[in-house]
Amino acid sequence: MMTKDLALQYVTWDRPGPIPIDETIKHYRTKSLVPFDLELLEYMRNGIVISLPTAFGMGRIINLNKEEGEPLRLAFFVRWACGNLSDLVLAIPGDLREIAFCRREDGKMRIWPLRRLIELAKRKRKETQNG
Repeated sequence: MMTKDLALQYVTWDRPGPIPIDETIKHYRTKSLVPFDLELLEYMRNGIVISLPTAFGMGRIINLNKEEGEPLRLAFFVRWACGNLSDLVLAIPGDLREIAFCRREDGKMRIWPLRRLIELAKRKRKETQNG
């Protein structure tokens, strides 16, 4: 069905707690050396930005193999994640084997099987829906 009526009624979500994008902006203003708008633009151009009412994240696909000539070992590297992490994991596009991330500036990259994390996220979502 097509309509010429462009008066749309938007739906908003009433949810407890802080809004993930607002928390992200607050973090960048108080703790980051990089302005949020520049970081966001970089990830919109060369990475992946996931913005949901329940979660916000930025990441990109990286090659974990560092030696030239080695086969590609692609992973999704999470630069920033805030909010419901299960929702974020389930929104990651593509079919990658691994996810990589650092925790709070410790400089140590952690690598997990992405399928395992997706399975945990689905289980957690199901438990939440079932009460």
